[in-house]
Amino acid sequence: MLLLVQLVIVGLCAWLVLSGWLNVVDQRAERRRDARLPPLPEDAPFISVCIPARNEEHNVGPLLESLARQAYPCYEVLLLDDCSEDRTAEIALAIAARYPHLRVLQGRPLESGWIGKPHACRQLAAAARGDWLLFTDADTEFARGTLTMAMRRARARHSDLLSGLPRLVAVTIWERLSVPLLQTMALGGIPFRWMERLNHRRAAAASGAFILIRRAAYDAVGGHEAVRGEIVDDLNLARAVKRAGFRTHLTDVTRHVRCRMYRSRAEVWEGFSKNFHAVFPGYQTLLAIAYLAGVFILPPVCFILSPWLGLSPWSGTILPAIQIAAVGLHRALVEVHAGEGKWGTLLLTPLSAAFTIAIALRSLSRRLLRQPTPWRNRHYELWRN
Repeated sequence: MLLLVQLVIVGLCAWLVLSGWLNVVDQRAERRRDARLPPLPEDAPFISVCIPARNEEHNVGPLLESLARQAYPCYEVLLLDDCSEDRTAEIALAIAARYPHLRVLQGRPLESGWIGKPHACRQLAAAARGDWLLFTDADTEFARGTLTMAMRRARARHSDLLSGLPRLVAVTIWERLSVPLLQTMALGGIPFRWMERLNHRRAAAASGAFILIRRAAYDAVGGHEAVRGEIVDDLNLARAVKRAGFRTHLTDVTRHVRCRMYRSRAEVWEGFSKNFHAVFPGYQTLLAIAYLAGVFILPPVCFILSPWLGLSPWSGTILPAIQIAAVGLHRALVEVHAGEGKWGTLLLTPLSAAFTIAIALRSLSRRLLRQPTPWRNRHYELWRN
């Protein structure tokens, strides 16, 4: 039985490497194509950058400064203070006083039936003047040419929604335990270009750190009203856009946008646990746990404990060695592509998977026990969705 399981795991590891390699090659090719893309016309589309911010006093300053100095010819930046309990609004207003194209809005109290972020994004969209809307998170920073790059790619791809995978920054041990494995799973799932060609309504992906969407497409799907109760609004907005027949495209912005998602153990734990069951609903949570355990934990356990468990050479040495090598190769691809150089995280892979499984189990238990999910000093009863 163990040998059969390991053969299945070898197949999963081979797919992990193949999908990761295809995604990395595709995204690097897209970087090279930037030099050949036509320049923007003189009447470039007006972009409204929309930032929902709640209790983001540590992040809002660097983000607004990076956006205020964009090279794009016609854009505005809107930050909505979503009833923050810290100095978010004060810092944002001080920066906005120096830049006329930056506006700070005061958010309304959260309405019943809404998750906080979609509620804030709906208010931002209502105030925005752009033909295109760029939704981003307060924990990001933008290189100076980001808006120009994004619009050139969107026009070249004839995209109605273009989302970008940023460079994810991991500093603390808790971030290093979780974030690199997140990148591994994102790049090792389905090759992005294959996913774009699939007609299935769930075959779409997006990163909330960077969603550039045509205003006409946004309005046609109902905007954030369509995802009002979704804790993972970015993914579900992309699915709504694709379901309506519009074109979506997932691109690489690691050289243009950096994002530090969480800063503490509590933020890592609560941030990923609120998302896990939404990304992997129902029985898919159990499948994700089995995948994490089988691909990232079982091989090193069998390899190290083989002499004490009395395993055969195939079950205890050969197949686990192949699996470990495949996972290591994929993780190396991700590290080189991301440009973080956190090579020590490769050795933490089994521990990272165990930590992620604990997060998944906590997420699942909240739904089964019908417990509210806390985030940014709000509590959401996600099991009602």
